[in-house]
Amino acid sequence: MAKEMDTAVIQKDLGLPVGEAIFGKTILILGFGAIGMEIAKRLRPFGVKILATKRNWSSNTVSCDLDGLVDKKGGPEDMYELVQEADIVITCMTLNNESVNSSLCSFI
Repeated sequence: MAKEMDTAVIQKDLGLPVGEAIFGKTILILGFGAIGMEIAKRLRPFGVKILATKRNWSSNTVSCDLDGLVDKKGGPEDMYELVQEADIVITCMTLNNESVNSSLCSFI
């Protein structure tokens, strides 16, 4: 992004949009708890496809708010499959022994 900004200044295009739009992108949210859900709610109006992982989808913290919010759900074991479909990955996982020792660290 900084390199693009430098180029915009040199080409006197400052003020024009810099970067890439997220419209139509596929976004993977790793850890679909309260924070992941709020991020998804804010991303949905941008026309993105939302993929999400969660340890337990039957949890009470994920209510009927999911209707129309997530296009594809998976568990931690589906992370590598889902990441192949994603343009952008957002990590909202709790930092604990399980997540630190998971395959997520090697993925990142």
